[in-house]
Amino acid sequence: MEKIIIKPEGAFYSFYNEDTDTWIDKDLIDSTLPISWYLEMPVEIHGRVSILKIFELFERYDEQLDFLYARALKTLCMDDVMNVIDQVTEHEKSELKATCLVWVGELIDLKDGEEPLIQINSALIGLDTEDLDEEEAEDDEVYQLTNFDFVEWVRLPIYLDNFLDFVERGKEDVLLSGEYRWTLNNLFDTILSEISLNLFVSGLVSSPDIIVKDQHAKLSITEFFNYLDDLGEYGDNL
Repeated sequence: MEKIIIKPEGAFYSFYNEDTDTWIDKDLIDSTLPISWYLEMPVEIHGRVSILKIFELFERYDEQLDFLYARALKTLCMDDVMNVIDQVTEHEKSELKATCLVWVGELIDLKDGEEPLIQINSALIGLDTEDLDEEEAEDDEVYQLTNFDFVEWVRLPIYLDNFLDFVERGKEDVLLSGEYRWTLNNLFDTILSEISLNLFVSGLVSSPDIIVKDQHAKLSITEFFNYLDDLGEYGDNL
């Protein structure tokens, strides 16, 4: 058993030692292996870690990330992203308190009585709370990030949500639910896709023509699926 653990003090390769019945952590800064070696391992975030902190911890892999996530970054590179963070001044704080990586499952009815198609999407969203374990969590607001200041939310703590609910578009009922693990690859791909979209849409970097639809930042289930559709449309136009 092995996994990647990201903490404020570093990023670690962790493996289970059956002889001692313990997990052993090794700092990735001491590793000579490429980042691709670790991408399909489960990832956990321990403590208050921001997206910016993750980029700093994996800075030594920037060139490899540029190559591996060229599709997510579009025409950008990791240096472009970090330059925007360094050069743009933070604006007035918004209601966002954290970001969260989430899974969303959709059951799509097909014609001719075929079994429904199962589709799984990942997204990076904004939250108005850092307390994800409180009983009233279902009442917390969920936001799309394109309506917020990139240089603000990239500094907010980020969390992983392993729960996966399957719903039908236009309906609020959960058909089935479970857990779906995050890998390091899922984490980078989802974060970098959201960041490239945000930077192009906000005009912080130049881009080809993009048609930006007016959307309310707050997301219901149906609005969330529409938002995912728009992500794909924006990506096709970059």
